[in-house]
Amino acid sequence: MTASKPLPSLKELQETFEYEPETGVLKNKRTGKIQTCPDSKGRYIIVHYKDQNWQAHRFCFYLGTGIDPKNFQIDHIDRNKKNNKLNNLRLLDNSDQQRNTKIRSSNKSGVTGVCWDVKSKRWVATITVNKEKIKLYYGKSKEEAIKERKAAEKKYCPDMY
Repeated sequence: MTASKPLPSLKELQETFEYEPETGVLKNKRTGKIQTCPDSKGRYIIVHYKDQNWQAHRFCFYLGTGIDPKNFQIDHIDRNKKNNKLNNLRLLDNSDQQRNTKIRSSNKSGVTGVCWDVKSKRWVATITVNKEKIKLYYGKSKEEAIKERKAAEKKYCPDMY
């Protein structure tokens, strides 16, 4: 169920499934069954199709937009991985998706990309853009580190805000 696994053709999916973009419901046209089976961790809805398991949101996005998400990850904007309404799904590349993850429990600043460097006793703010880590701030002010990180997010990731 990785992002790189090629999806069936759009025509094939349109012949097999009915997708309601406003509700996020995906139905099998032949059986009339709504696809509601959760994965083993209960996070995503899974569709069993042609002897393979697929994440339903990938089918929903493809059916709703006509865009094959083969080289991207599909993000659930509200972080509810079972909410497959079209207005809740967006394409992100891997670096955008990493910026959109929950803050780690070990994070002391409360802001992704801002951390306390114990050795130097300084706050550090960074952001990764196109696989390149950019140092934004290195100093004594936590507030300034957060301000610099937020400004960089708006500059480098405007679609996320």
